[in-house]
Amino acid sequence: MISLKRNWGWLVFIWVCAFMALGGLKAEAAAVGDIAKFEKTDDRTFTITSGADQIKVIFNRDDIVRIWLGVGGNFQDVAGRSSATPKEPIVIKDNFGPVTVTWSDEGSYYKMSTGKFVLRAYKSPLKFAMYKSDDTTAVWQESAPLNYSSSSTTQKLVRGADEYYYGGGMQNGFFSHRDRKIVIAKNYGDWSSGTVSNPAPFYLSTAGYGVLRNTFQDGTYDFGSPVQLTHNENRFDAYYFYGETIKDILNGYTDVTGKPALIPRWGMGLGDADCYNTSNTGNPKPGKLTTPDVLKVAQAYRDYDMPGAGCCRTTATDAATCSLAAPCSSCIN
Repeated sequence: MISLKRNWGWLVFIWVCAFMALGGLKAEAAAVGDIAKFEKTDDRTFTITSGADQIKVIFNRDDIVRIWLGVGGNFQDVAGRSSATPKEPIVIKDNFGPVTVTWSDEGSYYKMSTGKFVLRAYKSPLKFAMYKSDDTTAVWQESAPLNYSSSSTTQKLVRGADEYYYGGGMQNGFFSHRDRKIVIAKNYGDWSSGTVSNPAPFYLSTAGYGVLRNTFQDGTYDFGSPVQLTHNENRFDAYYFYGETIKDILNGYTDVTGKPALIPRWGMGLGDADCYNTSNTGNPKPGKLTTPDVLKVAQAYRDYDMPGAGCCRTTATDAATCSLAAPCSSCIN
């Protein structure tokens, strides 16, 4: 019996070794290594080789750069959540005409510059960092090389002492994410802190940049120290927007993804009347059934001298209080 156990142990050991040799344990995390080759492959693109992996650095504009990891040299296009091709693209435009990019070998890193910002590619191991045009003021920098497995990719960034983060779509309960972990995935609930109604794989930082992960797959953004940004897929594809102001960053982001529609003035408020009128939601709640109930909520804004606006959707029973013929702003504004 002892001999049989020993034989089984050897068989398992041999099987595991063979499985690893054939690449069967791809779920194990790996990291990008040292730079083996650095070349400028066209006017705006640099291709970096690290072992079997390759990274394309594409300068879309003098304030926008894309970093695209090809695991094993395979550059994968963005997929839909459950299909090879998404129903709609995230990026609708990334070619904005010629971009002047210079580069130089600075010893420990390669320097790529547009005149507005500098992107460093450190050699050993390969880590990226964005600097202002002076090449001395850091905007963001990786604390470790890009990490990937068969099911996820993670980027880790150094967090600034007074750096704050915003975005990620509709993250209920808070808007500043420093020291928080947010989910880039639908997480419906009771509208309380931590629920997510409309996630977006984009965030911006007070350090002067924003990042769009070009993916439809779920993720988590942990804004601790270091910052850890993960999506559940075996690819890394991110657009970085440099800007001196938040407006600059958002302009770059919406130039790539599309400009939002301009909503009416009465819609630019904090109120959402449908949240306070549950008569047609299938889950009616006492005190939240009529337009007068909504107006009580609106009155609280006025009592505390807070800005607030919303559009009330009326029913026949509400007509005496809020007429469909009247502008919505006359009801709650």
